[in-house]
Amino acid sequence: MLAGSPGHPQTLTGSRIGDVLDFEIGTADDAAFSRELATSEIAPIQHLSQARRLMVHTSSNEMSVRGGVEKSMTPTSIQKNDESNAGANFVRPVKIGNEILFVQRAGRKIRACGYRYDIDGFDSPDRTVFSEHITESGIVDMCFQQEPDAQLTCVRADGVLAVSTYETEQEVNAWGRWITQGLYEYCAAIPTATSEQTWTIVQRTIDGNVKRYIEYFDPDLKTDCAKTDTDGTAKTTWTGFGHLEGKTVKVLADDVYQGEHVVTGGTIELTRTANDVEVGLGYTPLMTLKNPEVGNIAGTSQGAAISVAEVIVRVLDTVGAVINGIAKDFRRMNAELLDRPPEVGSGDLRETTLSDQIYLNELTISQPEPVAFHVLAVIRKCTVND
Repeated sequence: MLAGSPGHPQTLTGSRIGDVLDFEIGTADDAAFSRELATSEIAPIQHLSQARRLMVHTSSNEMSVRGGVEKSMTPTSIQKNDESNAGANFVRPVKIGNEILFVQRAGRKIRACGYRYDIDGFDSPDRTVFSEHITESGIVDMCFQQEPDAQLTCVRADGVLAVSTYETEQEVNAWGRWITQGLYEYCAAIPTATSEQTWTIVQRTIDGNVKRYIEYFDPDLKTDCAKTDTDGTAKTTWTGFGHLEGKTVKVLADDVYQGEHVVTGGTIELTRTANDVEVGLGYTPLMTLKNPEVGNIAGTSQGAAISVAEVIVRVLDTVGAVINGIAKDFRRMNAELLDRPPEVGSGDLRETTLSDQIYLNELTISQPEPVAFHVLAVIRKCTVND
């Protein structure tokens, strides 16, 4: 199937069955065909995608195309149905489960085109309705990674990634921003033998020069644009980091954070010996929870005096966290734990809140060091007076 050519922007063309290069129009059921999909507006076809039917995305609406009753699509049997009127831009849609996610014409909304039993047709609800700020500068590229986590990655025009944990079966659609020391430009999900990886093209300024790197996300690494190295002989001088020349990098040595260093001549100099290092650009995982909504007799706790007595951060395989500027970890000091990497733990990190704020109780949780950090839940014990 071909569509959206410059000379015939509203025409759908299908090749001969069994010969994808034969477009000679005919009337036989297996012959090639060409059909103009007229709409109320002159809108060029942007994309074709596959769902229960062939979906046609134009700049002003979405249509489905199929054959006749219990028939496949043939030159004499083509039916078109108008489905929704969101309109798509130039970013190629991705299919997730039974939905086709596409970027709306203005580049600010991501819609999910899928069959709805209650209307016996296709609808396109907005999947960014609860995070309208997340696509602030517009989406210019998009991909979907299924394994190990279902993750929709969108490249914004300002070089920031808008990433959603997207599980249609669990009705999960959780957005966040990924910011690096540079500009993300393109993304693609590439399968591996056991999983999938999200690859990106990143523009970075290295030693005063603009360069573009092809990078992929590795869940085992804690820094951006990272490189690891191993030496059986413990040493303090490590080379081979010319791709980050002149940059201030964060260093993990033998799983211990060794602070920030400047790459000079492709080399970093540690203050203590190590056998394994990870060197890369630092970033800070950060989440901010707004004023809690706990409900009361009046129906809402918004605007009421709220006192948060305790915050409990439930984590998994985590070294520690910073809760409202206070560092919390699992380390217990004794002779067996001295001179060893920080303990990785799972469970609850508790912090008593002594703030005098009663109408604004925002909570910030972060981890400025490049160590294991995985938050499962945040529990706040509140008292509401209204």
